[in-house]
Amino acid sequence: MFFGGYDDFLAYEQGGSYGRFREKSAAAERREKEAKAIFKTALRETDFQGQAKILLTGLIPPNVHLTSACWSSFSKYVRQHSGCSGRRRKATPQEKFYYK
Repeated sequence: MFFGGYDDFLAYEQGGSYGRFREKSAAAERREKEAKAIFKTALRETDFQGQAKILLTGLIPPNVHLTSACWSSFSKYVRQHSGCSGRRRKATPQEKFYYK
């Protein structure tokens, strides 16, 4: 019997779980890792000690699209660094065209 695209309904009925369903795809995890590397580089290269606030816009390019699950863990990672926070924004049509 097919259930949810995987043939594991019987295993679920017998106390199994949906272990094959993942929150993030491998590609999404790769993009999240890339976003963290970009953030670490920017953090290393930006001296914001003593500054009230520094705003870096467009730090993560649109081709490093973070799904909601990836954005959640990435923003937690950013907030772990003192004085840092993140905000999502929609890519402009020019950015979408450039990074396509």
